[in-house]
Amino acid sequence: MLKTTSIVKIILMQELKNLRFQIDEVDSAILQLLEQRRELVCDIFEYKKEAGLSLQDHTREKELVDSLSQRTKRFSKEELKDIWSAIITSSYKLLP
Repeated sequence: MLKTTSIVKIILMQELKNLRFQIDEVDSAILQLLEQRRELVCDIFEYKKEAGLSLQDHTREKELVDSLSQRTKRFSKEELKDIWSAIITSSYKLLP
């Protein structure tokens, strides 16, 4: 017969496995959205090149972080800035 602590450990491990599965699902959704975002960035770069506009827009980037920081309940503005900085920097790597 299993000890009570062993049963609790099994239950906790199953809960952990379930939570990790949920994180994997969220990560997959994030990746899909990042890929969609990248396609849109490419479209914007093409439009800006044709229009003779600057490809980088630091004002827009700041506005984006400001807007997101007003809508979040779980991230600080600094955390959002770090996250979006990485996303935006990745986008700029697409530039010729």
